[in-house]
Amino acid sequence: MLLEKFYQILIKNRENLDIAVSIRSMLTDLPVHMADRLVEKFKENEGLYSVWKYKSNFCGILFEVNRIQYKIDIWTSEKNYDIYVFGQDQNNNGIRTLEWAEEIPTLTKYDFNKNDDKNEYSKHNYNFYQENKVIECVQNIISDIQKYVLKLKINNSGTN
Repeated sequence: MLLEKFYQILIKNRENLDIAVSIRSMLTDLPVHMADRLVEKFKENEGLYSVWKYKSNFCGILFEVNRIQYKIDIWTSEKNYDIYVFGQDQNNNGIRTLEWAEEIPTLTKYDFNKNDDKNEYSKHNYNFYQENKVIECVQNIISDIQKYVLKLKINNSGTN
């Protein structure tokens, strides 16, 4: 019934179909735009970490100390954001590590789920309207990782 109403609206005026096709195209591009906005936002404070796009609907944040990478991956879709936090030991074939994440209180504060099978923490389904909450959450994770990384660097400099 809804599709029939839509059809009737389209058939009344040729311009309506052009508008509908244009909207479909914009919806397809929406996740890319959402990820681009996040990249722009997090690049503002890039320094101890780097920001990159692995795919069009992705924003990644990377810290690296002694070939151990601490990562935040944010994936976007038309309706939501998904956040993943994990580490990769480049000294050990990129194997994922999680022990360090116990020092990241934001993961508990924001109710991240621990996935032992993939060695990652994840938070799913921040909806489209919650971009500010995604940014706030990720900024808190960044702050926690910065503290952890700084502590590592201080401890490593004391052993040399």
